[in-house]
Amino acid sequence: MIQIIDYGAGNLKSVANALEKLGFNYEIIGTPEKLRDDAKIIFPGVGAAGSAMLNLRKSGFDKVIPTLRNPFLGICLGMQLLLDYSEEDDTKCLGVINGKVKKFTGDIKVPQIGWNTVSDEQNDELFAGIADENYFYFLNSYYVDCGDRYVLGRSNYGGEFVSAVKMGNFYGVQFHPEKSGEIGLKLLSNFCERVGLQPPPMLILPAIDIIGGKCVRLTKGDYSQVKEYSANPCEVARKFKEAGAEMLHVVDLDGAREGRIVNMNIIKELVGVGLPIQVGGGIRDYESAKKLLNLDVSRIILGTAAVNDQDLLKRLIAEFGADRVVISVDIKDGKIAVKGWEEVSDVSVEDFLEKLGELGVETIIVTDISRDGMLEGVKIKSLPNGFEVIVAGGVTSIEDIVKLRELGAGGVIIGKALYEGKIDLNQAIKC
Repeated sequence: MIQIIDYGAGNLKSVANALEKLGFNYEIIGTPEKLRDDAKIIFPGVGAAGSAMLNLRKSGFDKVIPTLRNPFLGICLGMQLLLDYSEEDDTKCLGVINGKVKKFTGDIKVPQIGWNTVSDEQNDELFAGIADENYFYFLNSYYVDCGDRYVLGRSNYGGEFVSAVKMGNFYGVQFHPEKSGEIGLKLLSNFCERVGLQPPPMLILPAIDIIGGKCVRLTKGDYSQVKEYSANPCEVARKFKEAGAEMLHVVDLDGAREGRIVNMNIIKELVGVGLPIQVGGGIRDYESAKKLLNLDVSRIILGTAAVNDQDLLKRLIAEFGADRVVISVDIKDGKIAVKGWEEVSDVSVEDFLEKLGELGVETIIVTDISRDGMLEGVKIKSLPNGFEVIVAGGVTSIEDIVKLRELGAGGVIIGKALYEGKIDLNQAIKC
């Protein structure tokens, strides 16, 4: 079943006619209560962002849409409304995808009206069977500005702009597939038939925490509850690699406690194992971050620095890219923990996430400190919107991994459950 959302700003008839031509059953719904868990959702849009968001708030769709797990396709304005903000009417949008909607400027005719090519950037199912640089029909005065990781397609109009996006189950296209002839119908057919049939891949990250050059695990982040698993972290890393790991999660616990990188030699050796690694712990200044990133560490993890020095965070994202800077959202009693989890800030989780979105952060690691190292499973019932979310803390079973995938997690970090034999890494990767 296809459901088309009617919020008073959509080109419903054209979309409905296209679906009828393709032979798909559909219904038009005007209230969130009618949304079905088994439906694919089309979110068309024409008109202005301000009035569209007003209609969404009146109907209650503004609260519900960001929480949806259904395959979801925003068309034209429907795509733009998935972003954080639009310059049109100075509008706060749905915040599903980090980024802004900007008006075309320069020596070009605005709005763009007519046919334009779209490049396929990710070989996604949405564009299956559609040749690269094919033509679609556009009618837009504004365009999306977002991180590369969300981009499915690009076009050019007075300069390159984003014409198709994806964030988890959310897709958006700036053009009108329902007005783009056979190629547009093919894209709509792909969405209705192919998209969402397989769960998205989820990154499984084995954890290597280091104290005194040794591989250890803490319980609830308590440095007085340390259990050593190996005196040779590189040997552990090689075993994870043999089991099929695609990336390692490495934390310098000495560094996290002291506020500086302590186990740099071990980190260098781990880079030499030949797996991408993300590294956190004690990265509190620009030089430390730069040194790690220039060492071929795939990405760094900021925790305390993201809370206390957001100018540093902005600088690192600007210089190295958001794809190489991950933020650790370490939660204790509803607040953000810092300094190796030994202190709790006065920053609420909600305020912290809002600020991270404004700063252009794309990937976060969410850790429930109360579950970390307890082997008691995860209790998370929902995940923040607008980020790729990696979950840590309490992952104890394959069932936990499946649950987190269903919630939309992009990855999980597994520590003690691997070392204690509760989870088989190879099985976790394949599940």
